[in-house]
Amino acid sequence: MKKMKTAALVAVLGVVGFALAQEMVTLRRVVKEGDKETYQITSNIKQIISNDMMGEQEVTITSSQKMALDYGKTTDGKTDVNVKITDIKMEMGGPMAAMAGDMASQMPKELTGTAKLDEFNNMTDYKMGSGMTGMGAQMMQMMSGGTQGMLTGITFPKDPIAVGGTWDIKVPENKAAGMGAATMKATLVGAEKVGARDAWKITYSGALPMNMDSKNMQGMADSPMGQMSFTITGTLDTSGTLLVEKGTGKLLQMDVKIGGKQKMEMTDMGMTMDMRGDTTMSVKLIN
Repeated sequence: MKKMKTAALVAVLGVVGFALAQEMVTLRRVVKEGDKETYQITSNIKQIISNDMMGEQEVTITSSQKMALDYGKTTDGKTDVNVKITDIKMEMGGPMAAMAGDMASQMPKELTGTAKLDEFNNMTDYKMGSGMTGMGAQMMQMMSGGTQGMLTGITFPKDPIAVGGTWDIKVPENKAAGMGAATMKATLVGAEKVGARDAWKITYSGALPMNMDSKNMQGMADSPMGQMSFTITGTLDTSGTLLVEKGTGKLLQMDVKIGGKQKMEMTDMGMTMDMRGDTTMSVKLIN
């Protein structure tokens, strides 16, 4: 009898364990008119640039900014978003930094724009604020990659997914940022705590093709790089970890790593440079 009870208990525990393992999670972004969020964004770039004439040169760039998102009305499943970026700081180091001019001193004090957000966490329809030129225009364009931009993190799957399950993230082409279309793989890792908040941990990785042409960069003529004509081709190997709030899908924290090799062709100067390096970026909800 005792053996039968033990066997029955094991069977019940097995069924419960299987049920828990198969728990399905529906990830959705839930916002309402009047919601506001503020994020602190920091990034560190270390790039090695080399060619036959100059040998190897190291360039470092550290930057930080605050990004405020103000949500408006929802129409046809898309919510209006006002974006405001402030406290923009950037420092460049290394002998090659002088080629780009004194960018740090010419960074805009503030950037504004609008976008739309759907329930799958996909932010689209970017529009820059009036009077946005030079570095301001370039920065907003390079942020407008949508799913892989720092505004939202990643898109959510349409169907419920189990812990440990994966889904594809479709990254659209973004000519202004020099990024080609790609597919990345995301995984729902499990539940975590972020302070008092319950969160889902998500990881993603993939390779992003790069094909940047200075002719496609709005405001280039007004930037510190002036009329310089160049192309950059290569691949960006990207991986990231996100923590999103359960129930709302709100991004609480995101850490991204980017590496890879590229080739820069400065057509007007007849110069070719090889580039390799690493970038880390952190996005944290502060309000």
